[in-house]
Amino acid sequence: KYRESCQASVVLHAILAAFPPSLVSTAALDLCDLVRTADDTSYPRFHLYVSLVAAMCAHPPPKAEQMPILNSIWKQLAEMHNVEHYVAVAAQLARFLAIEFSYAEVTKLLKDVARRVTPNKAFAQVQPQLHS
Repeated sequence: KYRESCQASVVLHAILAAFPPSLVSTAALDLCDLVRTADDTSYPRFHLYVSLVAAMCAHPPPKAEQMPILNSIWKQLAEMHNVEHYVAVAAQLARFLAIEFSYAEVTKLLKDVARRVTPNKAFAQVQPQLHS
């Protein structure tokens, strides 16, 4: 019904908040698509990714779906231009990677974070998020 009626990010946020992490995590691959296509004029899309990945940390999705989910989120993360939004999602994603993947994926993400926050001393803006 969500796809047919509104596609508003604020509604998707309410959906993510209303259901337990186990249910959100089970539908994570489909939710990635909904987040990607959500109209984010009412609620920033990056908050949706943070909520989705937090649910995945609390209750990991099936192993077979983890890499496709990671690829979907990574693709959207790569397109984020606001460094504060990027770091908010990356911080949550680092938790998930540390729980479910190897040091190789964690290292790749951390190198990308360092690459993103170094220009123009952007790290000063996101320092509190980097400490979390």
